Amino acid sequence: MTGAEAQAVLLGIAGQCPNTGGDAVYRARSLYQLQHPEMRWEDGVLCEPAARNVMWGALPVQATVSRLKVWPNPTKGMLFLEIPSACGVELRLQVLDMLGRTVKNIALETDSSPASIPLKGMNGGIYFLKLFCQGQLIGSEKIILSNN
Repeated sequence: MTGAEAQAVLLGIAGQCPNTGGDAVYRARSLYQLQHPEMRWEDGVLCEPAARNVMWGALPVQATVSRLKVWPNPTKGMLFLEIPSACGVELRLQVLDMLGRTVKNIALETDSSPASIPLKGMNGGIYFLKLFCQGQLIGSEKIILSNN
């Protein structure tokens, strides 16, 4: 396992609710903060009941938003996304980093499922995908990108 992969695993564990993940969550956070002392987690948000919010890492998404079907996850640079059949003409995929910053916007063809999503050139780590259909958020998923 490379350093980037180990960091991604730690971040995945650290982003869980400590009520369900236990001491492993706090240990992962401590280890991750040795390299990234600026990183903070909001347990009040991470531990909200699923009936009100569904959490994908550090980004809250309303429960009406579906999880996306993506594979392989973790990925080494090429990701495949199943396109929902109910979407119209305008389909856009937004890739966000752990701080919620948009790192990539991709216009997708609605008639080609699965869609190939190239992630080469991006740093390894945890990212969040948001799929928009005609400007409305319809799906979200957390992915792990490995650099090797």
